[in-house]
Amino acid sequence: MMNLNEILAYKEIKNKNILKKKISFDSLINLSKKCNGKIYDDLKIYMIITIKWHFDYLAKTRRNPDELNTSIKFWFNTLSIFKKFEQLGWINLQNKKKINLDVWKNTRKSFNFMWPRNTDKKKYYSSKVMVDLRVDQFIKMISKDKNFFKSKRILDAGCGPGRYMESLNRFNPKEIIGIDSGEDIIKANKKRFKKYKNMKFFKSRFDKLFFKSDSIDLIISTGVLHHTKTNLSSMIKDHSRVIKKGGHFFCFIVGSGGQELNLWKFCRSVMSKVNIEDVFEKLNYSISPLRLQGILDHSYGEYKTISRKSFEKILKKSFSVIKKVDGIPGADVTQKTFSNDKFFKKRFGSGNLRYLCIK
Repeated sequence: MMNLNEILAYKEIKNKNILKKKISFDSLINLSKKCNGKIYDDLKIYMIITIKWHFDYLAKTRRNPDELNTSIKFWFNTLSIFKKFEQLGWINLQNKKKINLDVWKNTRKSFNFMWPRNTDKKKYYSSKVMVDLRVDQFIKMISKDKNFFKSKRILDAGCGPGRYMESLNRFNPKEIIGIDSGEDIIKANKKRFKKYKNMKFFKSRFDKLFFKSDSIDLIISTGVLHHTKTNLSSMIKDHSRVIKKGGHFFCFIVGSGGQELNLWKFCRSVMSKVNIEDVFEKLNYSISPLRLQGILDHSYGEYKTISRKSFEKILKKSFSVIKKVDGIPGADVTQKTFSNDKFFKKRFGSGNLRYLCIK
């Protein structure tokens, strides 16, 4: 039998008629901020998975992105009810470790944690298939000569687990260098790729490159610059400084607008006080490595947005030629790969900004 407090709490839940409310990401973020404790951390992890996967399913099937509201409402209702359980004293809230909320430091820390652990041999090669397709696409735009890169120096600025470097090594460059801000991932890469004598790895920042001017033939920057606090224009200018005259720059950053970027903001807001170690431990053997990578990336990687027009303006200041890169269907988000999606702009805004530039 329920006591008086329990009866009053139950009536409040019922009278609010939560199920009929229209709920936004911001409303769910505000409610999530009030939900602190181990049990809520577990709920938040599965909330992020559910909403993110629902978004991906709607995109894959080209369904109306407004259908995501059903998942948002479900989780708002669930957290609201758990808050009532907390008020009834049914939930034991454990003390939590304090988390550093410097978002840019946390971004570097999270990638350094994620990459070495999520790229063991089997997982690593399952994610490298799409990388080979991406590399083949922009390499063909540079040259169809298989021997073109034999005398070239290539830099992967923000190399992560080295997938792009190993893919590029198929073209036998003279030297290929990877830099990353994470000490753990650099150590892992040196061990993984020790058989390749032309590969070198350095722990380094990539907002200010340590290379001499006009010393590199090709720089690639894939999903890196939008995760960096430094002004984008100054980083592009510095990358151009290092590239030789006639050399190339391949880059990918996120654009602006669309439901997906609102989802990423939601993920980061909800997960800001949940330890990445707890998330990894809970999900590492439960979901695919690429899915886990996406959840960790979007939940712990702070990022900046920019419109296509503004980004092209920045590129044109440092490069004589800029070309759009179509991207790979099933992997990349561009107008070309989603040409049959009438909801593209609403779902993705400008989509990925992928360019090959010539100095």
